[in-house]
Amino acid sequence: MKKIILTGVVVLSSLIFVACGSGSKKGAWTDSDKKQFNDICLGNDKIKELGEPGRELCECMIKKAEVQFDNFDQCNSDETADEKIAMDCADEVIKMNENK
Repeated sequence: MKKIILTGVVVLSSLIFVACGSGSKKGAWTDSDKKQFNDICLGNDKIKELGEPGRELCECMIKKAEVQFDNFDQCNSDETADEKIAMDCADEVIKMNENK
């Protein structure tokens, strides 16, 4: 399970932050930006394979990205932070599912 989640994270970290948003700000992205993020994340084949843990991973990633960045443009320009968010969330989801 851990290996599958980490594989999904690697794929997502390069895909998830490519869209651009407008009208968003840290901690308050627009519904359109959130939908775009979720469509990309939940539409990923690796995430689909994970089922519920994949949805948990996407939820975690959007929460962390929304707090850290004003919009998708900022995410797209900071690959290091994008990867850190993805890895942090993978760790959280793995720990959460180990305790179930």
